[in-house]
Amino acid sequence: MTNPIVDELVGPWFLPFPHQAILKFANDLSEEMLSKQPSSTAPPIAWHVFHIARWADRLQASLPNRLPEDSHPSELPRQIWLVEETTNAWGVDPSSLGWLETGAGMTIEQSLIFASVGRARLAEYATKAFLAADEETKKLHDHELTQARNSIIPSSRRDQTTGGIETTGSRQTTVLFDLLFHLSHASRHMGMIEALKGTMFAIEGTATV
Repeated sequence: MTNPIVDELVGPWFLPFPHQAILKFANDLSEEMLSKQPSSTAPPIAWHVFHIARWADRLQASLPNRLPEDSHPSELPRQIWLVEETTNAWGVDPSSLGWLETGAGMTIEQSLIFASVGRARLAEYATKAFLAADEETKKLHDHELTQARNSIIPSSRRDQTTGGIETTGSRQTTVLFDLLFHLSHASRHMGMIEALKGTMFAIEGTATV
């Protein structure tokens, strides 16, 4: 059986593209560049790499279609992050890593911890998460894309006092929605990284003018 939609999603200009670009940034930039804070209100590039790698990890842990309707939105035990006990290996407090330990909702001060994590460990985790997401997506069949399931993005709300995010329940969606969310989300942060490279380090980006 051919799967033209899935084949397009895992083609060179779709899901793998932002993964490869973000990983290249992580490997090419120095430790100092990755951890440099661009301003008092923005996180370093390392945070962007971590954030998208975590969502790629959550995505791969849910595929081909491992989120039944009765599953809890936070239960993704196949995450590389959990299997390899990455918080212990990195020596970081899980409670400092924001919502679902993805970086979402972290304070600017908390985002600076990636300077102590280091480029090598960050790039190693991102490599595994991105590769797994690409490979698990390839296993899908077109008919699975529209199957109903709980999303990898649970319903949530932000505490207006602390700024933190908490899960409030499941969100009904499809595999395709989660794939497209991740693609657009990863592309947005890829663009942020390129902008930061240009403004902070005068490194030319890949966009044409």
